[in-house]
Amino acid sequence: MKLKYGLILFVTLSLTSCESWLQDIGIKDIQKFEGPCTIVLANGGGVVETERTIEVSIRTETLTYRDEDDKIWSLEKDEYESYSCP
Repeated sequence: MKLKYGLILFVTLSLTSCESWLQDIGIKDIQKFEGPCTIVLANGGGVVETERTIEVSIRTETLTYRDEDDKIWSLEKDEYESYSCP
């Protein structure tokens, strides 16, 4: 029984430590950032503030977030200038 739990623990730790490796080989494409976050929109479009987690595609740099009404929004790279999540 101890061997079974040890194997489960080993597999879990192996998978969590491989996250950057999975990103490097293209299997994991999403980076998550815990809120609150601030997104600066392009072309003087203002600022979006969200208390929730944002997700950014490593490959396309598309940013996805939920607003206060739980609606999902996606911004292409040319639609935002920057984002920060302290």
